Amino acid sequence: MQFLIKKAMTALRLCRSAVIALIFGAAIAAHATGRVRDVNQQRNQVTVVTNKAGEFAMGAKIYFYRNGKATGSAQIMQAFHTKAVARIAEGNPQTGDDATLTAKPPKAQPKVHRLSFAAAGVQAHEFFVEVQFEKQEKQQRKLTLNSEVATQIGGAPGFIGLNASLIKELDIVWQDGSLRVEKARLSDRSSFDVNALIAADLYAKIKPAAESRGGTVRGKIVFQKKTRDLTRLADGIVVDLSAAKNNAFIKPGGVYKVKVYCNELFAAEFLLRPAGEDISDSLVLNPVDLSPVENNLEIRLVEVNEQGELQLETDENRLVGTQLVEKVPSDRNARVSVQLAAGQNTAVNQVK
Repeated sequence: MQFLIKKAMTALRLCRSAVIALIFGAAIAAHATGRVRDVNQQRNQVTVVTNKAGEFAMGAKIYFYRNGKATGSAQIMQAFHTKAVARIAEGNPQTGDDATLTAKPPKAQPKVHRLSFAAAGVQAHEFFVEVQFEKQEKQQRKLTLNSEVATQIGGAPGFIGLNASLIKELDIVWQDGSLRVEKARLSDRSSFDVNALIAADLYAKIKPAAESRGGTVRGKIVFQKKTRDLTRLADGIVVDLSAAKNNAFIKPGGVYKVKVYCNELFAAEFLLRPAGEDISDSLVLNPVDLSPVENNLEIRLVEVNEQGELQLETDENRLVGTQLVEKVPSDRNARVSVQLAAGQNTAVNQVK
């Protein structure tokens, strides 16, 4: 009898929580705001990023404002957890414009910085963990994971961003010479089956005893504590850029963007200010924004005019190259080289 009462009370609490969540979610949706992160003139679309997940739904109409003045509107074509792609209906929105669901300018808010778009704040953590394989001695390791671990849960087509700080345990299995994560258990006592989890350091460091690697061995990883925060993503597709000082398309004194699109969606960009020297830079595409199946990169070079904080793109927009990124072993990150070489030579290649 007491067991039934407990179950009834738990169900009541869950129901009450669900109602509160619906009310809170509706309140957020009514005042949802974001910021334009990219304007793709070739496709007449914008990429908008938000602070909270799921603020802009498919088919919704959004309005753009700059310093409180309307700059246009668009309709959401694709919606993700913290970004959306919209087709421009009217006006001329620019990168940095505010976006809202209501035809009223939003109140001034801090600029949105999504982990996959800007190197701001903590992007990865180092953890101290204990590893226990069946009938083997306990191992202790330090693992570096993205602060949002790209995880494909059972039945989902794409990745979600799993807060690494919430992970308590991972159920693992070593089979056919490689490691696989089967289940994630969180500090709130929830758990779910895992189809894929992107964490190169984990797969590189966690192995059973050498004499058992020819068979199937189950185990678990127990997260003990976080040891430090890191400002660069640990996992994702690494994009290395090299631009020669005598490349014909970039001139000293100009301002340019090397824009990276993945599966036709804006992913990241380099900002170049040539000063007569060779340029080299690198960034990491957050795997939360990538596909578990296939990722096709498109790299474009765009000249921009700066007007205060605005960076207005010109018609000088050229294709540098494309690259279908081949899958690499789970203990490595894929790497792509973008070259703006001497003269008009450009190339995009995956580093093998």
